[in-house]
Amino acid sequence: MDGKLNNEKVTCCFCGKSVLICEAIIINVSLNINSKESQTLFAHKKHLMNVLYKKNILYIDNDKEDD
Repeated sequence: MDGKLNNEKVTCCFCGKSVLICEAIIINVSLNINSKESQTLFAHKKHLMNVLYKKNILYIDNDKEDD
């Protein structure tokens, strides 16, 4: 990455506040497995972690508390 996107801000789909794209969780949503369309959403990591079922195993760095 050339650094141009690092300072771009996107909107968290949970709280509506800004988050730097380089710090955002990227969520790709498709209607189902056969869907040809998808939508990309962005979120603060802590918001996604708060709404997921706690027994889901995520292979992301969730030790660091990001906003």
